[in-house]
Amino acid sequence: MALPSTAELSLISWLASRTRAQWSTLANLRGLTPNDSRGLTTAARRLQEPDNVAAALADMHREDLLVLRSVGNSHSLSGDVGPLELRGLVDTREESPQLLCERTYLEILEEIDASASAPEHPPAPELSAGEAVAAATATWASMCQLDELVQAIAETTVSAKDGVANATGVKNLSAELGGGYDIERLISVALHAQLIASVNGVLVPTEKGTSWQSLDIAQKWVVLATSWWATAPWWLRHSVSMFPASSWSSPWAGVIKFHFPLAHSDEALQEWDKGAELVGLLRGRIPTPWARALWDESTMPAKDPAELLAASLPEVAPGVYANEDFTFLASGPLSSTLRLRMDTLAVRELGGLIPRYRLTGASLMRALHRGVAAADILPQVRQASLNPVPPSVEALIDDVTRKAHDRELRTSPAGTVISLANPELAAELLRDPALVVLGLQQVSDQELQSSWPIERVLHTLMGCSYLALIVDEAGIPVSPPTSEVHPEVNEGSDALEHALDELCATIEESARLGVPPGFGSIIEVATKSKTPLEIDVTMPDGTAVTHVMEPRSLTGGRLRGVEIKNSIERTLPISRITSVRPAPLTTE
Repeated sequence: MALPSTAELSLISWLASRTRAQWSTLANLRGLTPNDSRGLTTAARRLQEPDNVAAALADMHREDLLVLRSVGNSHSLSGDVGPLELRGLVDTREESPQLLCERTYLEILEEIDASASAPEHPPAPELSAGEAVAAATATWASMCQLDELVQAIAETTVSAKDGVANATGVKNLSAELGGGYDIERLISVALHAQLIASVNGVLVPTEKGTSWQSLDIAQKWVVLATSWWATAPWWLRHSVSMFPASSWSSPWAGVIKFHFPLAHSDEALQEWDKGAELVGLLRGRIPTPWARALWDESTMPAKDPAELLAASLPEVAPGVYANEDFTFLASGPLSSTLRLRMDTLAVRELGGLIPRYRLTGASLMRALHRGVAAADILPQVRQASLNPVPPSVEALIDDVTRKAHDRELRTSPAGTVISLANPELAAELLRDPALVVLGLQQVSDQELQSSWPIERVLHTLMGCSYLALIVDEAGIPVSPPTSEVHPEVNEGSDALEHALDELCATIEESARLGVPPGFGSIIEVATKSKTPLEIDVTMPDGTAVTHVMEPRSLTGGRLRGVEIKNSIERTLPISRITSVRPAPLTTE
């Protein structure tokens, strides 16, 4: 690791002057990670890297880039340098603003034509009433698909790398969901909206994604759209905020290129265009009424995007039709509440806006395992059905719920207790060679015991075609223990905030002790590399002395080292040190 350069030392000094709030802004604008924020030197080096500077320039507005060009060329300023300082590109502590990045990185700014005129960007015509209904219906259908994706990911192992599902994961989801789904784009939208997350190389639902499924349609869209849109590139969000009614057709790319000359917008715009169509912000590249309300903050009085969407949504179906073949057919879109109920009780055979379900023994057992009381299943089915429930459906429900309670599992200090409805059932389990692995011991005529955990006992019994339920002391079914993970998607943000808290606390403590900014990092590197330093020290009488020495250790508020000139060991109090810099190379 090399000593900080002169440019890095200037940046370190500026970084040490920033407040905690300014650090958060800088980290967000420049993409600093927790590792980048471990110290002033690491942060300065990350901010000086060419790719980081290029990314910062790509997100900057035309006017700010022209001001930055003036600073780099030492010309008189005619604009605000505040946005430049927020991004860590300019130091305004002196009378004349100073660059905090290499001038060579700004050569690309010379290509911007300051005299060019902005292209025209007339607002797009609003969607007709019929087009608005079609757009709202398509938006609802997309949310249904996202709903189903989140559920499928909860029940299917989907491996992913950097948020991209592998071929096997996509195949598994396709088998689970059926045809007609753009799996990769749905995953991309769900990740950006934080409905799912990648944890240890596997996609899992987030707590936000799980709770999102129970919201009403309009509120679901607001949560989805705002979360997804918040992850869009700054140049796109800012362009849309300036022109919320503009069409995203071909002239739109030219508008963005004018206002954000260094943005790599062409390919990215195509991807965000497709995502915006799926999320319901665009219809044929024209902003939907609810998207305009979401984007246009100047409208007074403000329009509620949720209300605008709700006004264009088709009516929900009051229920489903139950058939003798155990299928349940919807006559139209289902409400979130009814969709969740049917997803709990039955298997979804056809997804999308108007689904089809089938009731099976396995789906009823799944409902019981999720905590639905046996006595509540038939009333719930009747409540969801628009027609009388066929006798065959009632018989299936009665048979499964009765047999499920024939074998009840409870946790005990010794493992798991299996309570049977009669002694014959106990004898049946004891005779079955497939259950030998459980090590069943007879406690009474109608009770068996296993040392295995309750969830493993349940899975073993179900695998051998024995219906069983986990119940509490009152005999009420409870959900089995699960290892399913619902991570906090803001874990990275929390880690960054924690790193910034520690960094700012260290800066404040160093300032209290009178330690120059970046002093510790410089000494650490110089000690390891045996690099001489020029150290300015203020003596008790107020005079300034410069020592050229090779540092050896930094302890107890004192720096110990060896002077290069006479090889004498010297100890300097840190509180007296005013600046540190690499010693110039000398030739014999």
